[in-house]
Amino acid sequence: MEYRRRGLIVALSLVVSGIVSAGARAADAAPIAHPSLVPSTPERGYPIVLGEPQYTTTNENCPAGCTLSREAFAVDQAGRFVVAGGNFYQVELQDASVLQQKYFAAWNMDTKQFACAGSYTFNGIVRAVEPAAVAGKVYVGGDFTKVTGSDGVVRTRNKVALLDLITCTIDTTFASTGANGKINEVVLSGSRLFVGGDFTAIGTSTQSYVAELDARSGAVRPGFNLTFGSTSLSSKIRGLAVSSDGSKLLFAGRFGSVSDGVLNLTTQTVVVDITGAAPRLRNHRFVQTHPEANNRPTGQSLQDAAISPYATAFALAYGTATVSDFVYAVNTVDGS
Repeated sequence: MEYRRRGLIVALSLVVSGIVSAGARAADAAPIAHPSLVPSTPERGYPIVLGEPQYTTTNENCPAGCTLSREAFAVDQAGRFVVAGGNFYQVELQDASVLQQKYFAAWNMDTKQFACAGSYTFNGIVRAVEPAAVAGKVYVGGDFTKVTGSDGVVRTRNKVALLDLITCTIDTTFASTGANGKINEVVLSGSRLFVGGDFTAIGTSTQSYVAELDARSGAVRPGFNLTFGSTSLSSKIRGLAVSSDGSKLLFAGRFGSVSDGVLNLTTQTVVVDITGAAPRLRNHRFVQTHPEANNRPTGQSLQDAAISPYATAFALAYGTATVSDFVYAVNTVDGS
């Protein structure tokens, strides 16, 4: 898999190698072997997600406006396919031709050929990809509300969809009624599909930021309801995983505080017991401060997060325009 820039920067999200969710990798074949985590010489011959054309944006990190390259926000393996989602517009093929392919791309790991070229059309950005329990199927989450498959039928898939890369179609049994804000993270654990993002309602429920769906139907599962402290920051959920035994949900973000109705924590990292009928917070607490900010919590500078294999630690990446970038590793044990 290659990502190339032509005088542009193509950024990838922070990745902790080997994150697995119970049931999510059961259908996947063995990944391509590498002599090290990141080989010095990348494998050649795969399609290339391009960072062009550039675009201009304004947000809390760039109030005056910035010109940025297009990116792949999420990359994963689904069966024998590599799947990528992002805000990109173009993919370069092996013959150097450029395919206009917005937001979603997939290619075969063995043949290196692009899969389902022109088959999928999204009306919004894809921000998360997660392999399904069936080889060749993949869940995607993002900003979109409609998806068109190879049959040409436009289907409503509000922020979450299930795609079949073997037939290049949209799974019709999974039909999420979706969220009122973007979804940044999707993780599968058996028949449970957890999603995280900026929404404050999903389906007919008023659940905020994190919710549980039925992995087969897409229906919102009632009873999963956490309350978060208000914040104007976007990308509130950054990093989402389930422990390998399926007992804990872990996530990080820019929300400040979280409550399950019994326990209220001021924290940027959360560990939730999901073995009962309702989610229960573990007594895990982490508030990042920085001496250059007079030891104030600096959650606004949290840029990305991931959870390690076996759910033993959070990796949190921070960065601002005025202080150096830095990374924390935070244990998932209870307490400070």
